[in-house]
Amino acid sequence: MSLDGFNKTHCDKCNEKVERGEGIYADRGFYHKDPCYKQIKQKYIDDYEWDEHKTSYEIEMVCPHCGYVERDSWELTDDDGDNTCGQCDSEYEYVRSVSITYSTTPKIGR
Repeated sequence: MSLDGFNKTHCDKCNEKVERGEGIYADRGFYHKDPCYKQIKQKYIDDYEWDEHKTSYEIEMVCPHCGYVERDSWELTDDDGDNTCGQCDSEYEYVRSVSITYSTTPKIGR
């Protein structure tokens, strides 16, 4: 999006005028926060292919609503809790799984 795109005054979905503070730049467009962007977001969630995205034992958290990968999962201080998706704003619960491994070598000089 060019810098000119940040001066938009009309919604890309309904083409109505957007009052100052009532718009949102998202998904390569400019929309009314409510209802236009909420409708776009809900359609994205409704069209989500549940079988294509696995949410168990991933390296990063994956939103179970839209598939967005939370790249800063490691920053959460708790091993379980609630999180809000950085893309669709939906809430979900998470559990951090920790794996412990051991390495051994023979002791030399016995």
